[in-house]
Amino acid sequence: IWSQLGVDPRSVNRGSAVIRHRRSQHAETPINLEMSVSHVGEAAMGGIVIGLATGFRMIIDGRVAGNSGAVKSCVVGLHAPDVSNMLYAGGLLVAGQIAGRLLPWAFEPYAPLADVWLQSVMGGVITGLGVYFGNGCTSGHGLCGVSKLSLRSIVATPTFMAAAFATILFRTNFMVGSMAPLVSTPLDHYTTAGKVAAAAVAFGLPMVAMRGKVLSAYSGGWSGLTFGIGLAIGGMVRGSTVIEALGPARFNVTLWVLFMVALGTTFGLYRIAEGNGVKGARVPNYGPMADRYLVGGSVLFGVGWGMTGFCPGPLIVCVGAAPFAGTPLATLAGVMMGMKLGSLTDPRSPCEPEPVLKKKK
Repeated sequence: IWSQLGVDPRSVNRGSAVIRHRRSQHAETPINLEMSVSHVGEAAMGGIVIGLATGFRMIIDGRVAGNSGAVKSCVVGLHAPDVSNMLYAGGLLVAGQIAGRLLPWAFEPYAPLADVWLQSVMGGVITGLGVYFGNGCTSGHGLCGVSKLSLRSIVATPTFMAAAFATILFRTNFMVGSMAPLVSTPLDHYTTAGKVAAAAVAFGLPMVAMRGKVLSAYSGGWSGLTFGIGLAIGGMVRGSTVIEALGPARFNVTLWVLFMVALGTTFGLYRIAEGNGVKGARVPNYGPMADRYLVGGSVLFGVGWGMTGFCPGPLIVCVGAAPFAGTPLATLAGVMMGMKLGSLTDPRSPCEPEPVLKKKK
């Protein structure tokens, strides 16, 4: 049956079937059909790659690898252009191009834009507003902020996850179903993913001989590229995987395996950075743990995340992999509009998007 449908039988065991859809007599386009299963091995591999990207950027350049922060610096641009963050965002795009060609099984087909354009744009705008006012997303708060032992990030992370859970629960009519089964990954997928990940990590070796602004710029591009490859390998470029992980209708552990592995890797490398005297590896927690901007922004981000299944980083990777796919483009455009709207309506000083935490006397 699978052969008659044009499906590679080897992919059925992992739950992802590649169907070849004939567009013309001379070309075939691969389309992934996701079958709601948990890819634990790929998630763990992707988590390690993401953790290396976030951890080594802190060790090398003393900076956080925040996906929404990189996009926000390109969209809002409060000060002089942040070359490192721009290259980071560019690295995510390049990662999408690479993953789309070498790891096509990592992606899934998108719903026709005509059917979901309103949800995509609105969800994107809400996400953009949320990451602007909350000053972070799953990478900036969930991985880097928690690894910095930031109390604000420790508040933000469960807040946006709870908001996403509530949103998805409402969208699925409070349905509770069975857990998505765990499946084995074909060896050739592991082999290809391992080679791509190793090449991305090795691309950072020239940083050993770099200093100053050149090092900062290169580390931004390398970190974005490596982070994006990790997102693709780990399954975060499939919105359905995220939706299932954050709701009980068809609980999928892929996101949680990736997140915990990435967090453990990032946390360990941040402790190495802290031991080497990198100040940004641990934030001093003086002042309020949270304020209305942090909590409100985190709630908005969670709602948008639950509506679309995407946060900024995976969206950019998807756009890089399929530049002419309408749904991810519309969602990313919504995110950028939301960020710009946030900057135009923010009553705070444009120079200080977050309150300065001062040590109590």
